[in-house]
Order: sequence, then structure tokens, then C-alpha cells
Amino acid sequence: MDMSTPNSDMLVIVLHDIHGITPFFQKTCERIQSTGADVLCPDLYTLVNPYAYNRGSNPHTYFLNNIGFEGPKERIIDIVRSYRSSYKRIVILGFSVGATIAWLCSGESLVDGVVGLYGSRIRNYMHIQPRCPVLLLFALSEQAYHPPDLQKPLEEKGEHVQTQWYYAAHGFADPQSESFCPKSADTAWEEIVSFLRKTEFGEKLRSNTSITTNSV
Repeated sequence: MDMSTPNSDMLVIVLHDIHGITPFFQKTCERIQSTGADVLCPDLYTLVNPYAYNRGSNPHTYFLNNIGFEGPKERIIDIVRSYRSSYKRIVILGFSVGATIAWLCSGESLVDGVVGLYGSRIRNYMHIQPRCPVLLLFALSEQAYHPPDLQKPLEEKGEHVQTQWYYAAHGFADPQSESFCPKSADTAWEEIVSFLRKTEFGEKLRSNTSITTNSV
């Protein structure tokens, strides 16, 4: 979209997963636009390295070794800073690696809200103290770690952080994923829209933790 003239007082910055800006993220941006917000979906790869087009057969390893989290975080904050005067609210919505980057951004005062879906690497950045409302939606079925281990530490972050736990696997919101769970995806979308509305009107988050009993 043309970002030269804001069409809303809220900007949502969507951060993709290791697969880049796939049709799922294009559709996600369209759905967010339908709520009335402006949307920006930067390419995390080219933000860090303009020549990052050949990711090989293992994009996960490529992302961790060549892109990482700190570099994209700084560049996303630069984007936030460049649009800060144009919007009353700027929210970052991230998926997987994008969720971890969004979590890192939550520690910055420039950001008004953060939503992260199945950000498994958040476990490596538990020192972050959010300075804005945060909604984290986790899959309870993860191969790399035990998600419930994060519940208490996140609760201790205070009222800024709300968590949702889904009986689903990593990638449950993406129809292109083998782990796609329609019921969990629909519920997650409702939570995201609710969060955006609360952020728009400056409402406080509700209860700190909840579990959604949807199966994969």
C-alpha cells in the first residue's frame, strides 16, 4: 500500500516467518486492512541483507545464521521511528521468528502494542521487559522446547503481558502449514482483532493467561 498518506490513525507492522512474505501474509495484511488499520509488511531478509534471496534447502538455519533477531529488531524500530509522527498507534504483529522480533521491540517506548504467534525463540529473550501491551499466542505442541515453561515467567512480567495457549502445533494459523488448525486459527484471529481494538482505544488487557482447548 501507499504509505505516503496515512488512511488510519493506527499502523500495524506485520513480521513474517522464515518463509518470507508468502500468500498467507499477504492475506493477513488484507484482513488487517479490513479492520480499518494501515498495514506494512517489510521483508526481514532484505532489511538485513539486500542479497538474501538464496536461502538454500533449510531456511530456518539460514535465518538463524544470517539474519538473526537483533538486526531486524533495530531496523523495525527504525521503521517505527520513521512513521511515529504519522500515527497515534503503532502495533507490531509477528509470526514465529517474526514474533520473537516483535517481542524484542516491545521493550521500546516507541511501540504501542505487540502481538506474537508461536514465537518459540522468545524463550531466549526473557530478560525483555515490555513497555507496551503484549499479546502472545503459543502452540502447546512444540518440538524444540516445552512451552508451558514460559507461562510463569511471562506472568511475572506484569499486566502488560497477556498469554493465550493453544492445543495446536507451531504454525497453526497458516493454511499452508502442515500444522494448520482452523479452529485455533479462527480463535487467534478473534484475539488479534480484539487486541487491536483495545490498543486503539487504550483499554487495559484482560486476564493474564488463558488456554484455548482446540485440538490440532
